[in-house]
Amino acid sequence: MHFCQQEIRSFLDRHSIHDSTILVGLSGGPDSVALLRLLHAEARRKRLKLAAAHVNYNLRGSDSTEDESFCRSLCDKLGIELHVKIVKKRSAAGNLQQWARDLRYQFFHQLMDEKGYQVTALGHNRDDNIETIIMNLARGAGSFGLSGMPEAGAGIVRPLLECSRADIESYLVANNFSFRIDRSNLEGKYLRNKVRQELVPQLRELFGDSVEKNIHRSASIFAEHEAFLRQFAEDRLEKDASRTAFGKFVLDLTRVREYHPLIARVVIALCYEQLRGSLTGFEYSATERVLSLIVKGSGRADLVTGVTAEVCRDALYLMGDRIKPKSIKVAVSGDTKLKTYGMILNAELLAGSAKSPRPSIRELRSGANKCVYLDATKLPSDLRIRGWRRADRFRPLGAGGSKTLADFFTDRKIDRPLREEIPLLCGRSSNSETTLDEIVWVVGQEIGDRYKITEKTTKIVKLEVVPYRGI
Repeated sequence: MHFCQQEIRSFLDRHSIHDSTILVGLSGGPDSVALLRLLHAEARRKRLKLAAAHVNYNLRGSDSTEDESFCRSLCDKLGIELHVKIVKKRSAAGNLQQWARDLRYQFFHQLMDEKGYQVTALGHNRDDNIETIIMNLARGAGSFGLSGMPEAGAGIVRPLLECSRADIESYLVANNFSFRIDRSNLEGKYLRNKVRQELVPQLRELFGDSVEKNIHRSASIFAEHEAFLRQFAEDRLEKDASRTAFGKFVLDLTRVREYHPLIARVVIALCYEQLRGSLTGFEYSATERVLSLIVKGSGRADLVTGVTAEVCRDALYLMGDRIKPKSIKVAVSGDTKLKTYGMILNAELLAGSAKSPRPSIRELRSGANKCVYLDATKLPSDLRIRGWRRADRFRPLGAGGSKTLADFFTDRKIDRPLREEIPLLCGRSSNSETTLDEIVWVVGQEIGDRYKITEKTTKIVKLEVVPYRGI
């Protein structure tokens, strides 16, 4: 039995993969073709249902078209369903390979969600892993990067990770299996190709033919270290952190300062991974900027690729790209779902007047129960929930005049990262000459003084927010 066949069987047994639906990423190149054929050969024994996914980026002219045709022909021959995504135009500038990677991974996960495939199998081999480790080492990725590609995780499996490129080509030649060659893999303009064509041969010349096996074995050791550190850090994250409605991580700064720096770095990496969906693009040096903030006790720093850290008073915040929720129209009777904020707003018109049993002053304020009472006759006809704007001004209940909402938040000791997560009930009065909506209620904090109940109140509306449970 060929080495690649032994490895595929060992992988399936080791990960208990049977009675499974597997999506195979198929480019048409030697690695993905070998993977598809090896899994197809094991399909009956392991009761596997296979499908394949191919992305035609239209970057290489007729070669891209011929790659797609080859994949269609191969899947027809094997009786395997093929999903094809055709890209008409590149949708982003910058790193071409990263753009292509992001696009195909999105396609794989989309198919898994829509079609119910349990895992996506990719044809990465031992040489790919070694190249990745070298590049990660050079850019200071830390222990996570030195462990290389994971064999399995986040719905992705790499059954050929123990097989070298030569092993795979040997398997294909021995079985007379055809495949496509991507000539861009031979071009020296890409960093990975330079590592493959120039650096790895030099390492082999300096350290002998076993250097690649040794690097791969070291990666396995790092992976064991990573698994231990990850489990420990996940436990700390569960105990010491919470997540806001907008998905931000909030960590207790006092506890974080007690962490060993290594654990703190891993916790930061895990937050990044959950915010971005993977550790791709994560640079371990970014953790130094966060640790510096923790020591300083305040400040803000960008990590990498849209992830930001900020220290405010007693908390460390780690957050992804800013969410800009749309305004939501609110009715003065019934429920309004505020999914983005994780709330439901209930509005109820109460019978009676100010002469009826009235809410106390304490109830007029929002309080912990997030319930307020307003003079319904003073409310604008068009009520909406929206996020805060820097130009917003607000006159809190009982205040002699208005102040900026930023100052109000500061007075209430509301950390800056949480301010955009506080919904504002706003409306424009018919006689308003301002260009901004007037704030009726800073939800969970305070009502506007204009809308308070007085002795002249004839109609009361009760507003209350409760957690949104996704129902």
